[in-house]
Amino acid sequence: MKTKRIMMALCLLLTSTLGLIAQESTHWQCDIYAYEYDMAMYFQVEKNGILVTDYSDYEVAAFVGDECRGVADFQIVNISGNSQVQYGYIRIRSNVKDGETVTFKVYQRSTGKSFSISESLAFVNMALEGMPSVPKVLHFIEPVWGDVNADGKVDSSDVSAIVEMIMTNTYNVRADLNKDEKVNIADIVELNNLLNK
Repeated sequence: MKTKRIMMALCLLLTSTLGLIAQESTHWQCDIYAYEYDMAMYFQVEKNGILVTDYSDYEVAAFVGDECRGVADFQIVNISGNSQVQYGYIRIRSNVKDGETVTFKVYQRSTGKSFSISESLAFVNMALEGMPSVPKVLHFIEPVWGDVNADGKVDSSDVSAIVEMIMTNTYNVRADLNKDEKVNIADIVELNNLLNK
């Protein structure tokens, strides 16, 4: 009986440790225990009109505002012969049964850059979007240089957004106007030149 309890405790410890390791390896974090309701989505991501077939360099997460509400796992399924399909599965959390607007972002590990997704959805408790056989397709939003706050236009509010990024030492591809993979005063100069054309 004592051996059984020890083995059970070791299994629980191993499971929780593996969970922490997996959680720490993700760029975005979501406390799944902080929410009462959830929904699920099966998806694939399309970039420049081509479906992504290898997600090893990507992380996809769901957001309500700036709050992460779920991080995707990716599955590989054999469909025929040597042919495989890879798709994502994400559980999206909320404390409201329905109505919140859920948006998505993609993080590319090799570049350290985040990209927005054009699709959004309304949270509905226990809903399912897409299926493994017909996943929902999400599309990368190609960055518009200078549209730092992603409101669809380039104006003086984007200068303020760059200043805030410089102060908080954050990076956004739309703010990197001189394409040196940094956000700094040189990008403000570039943006001013763009606004004064």
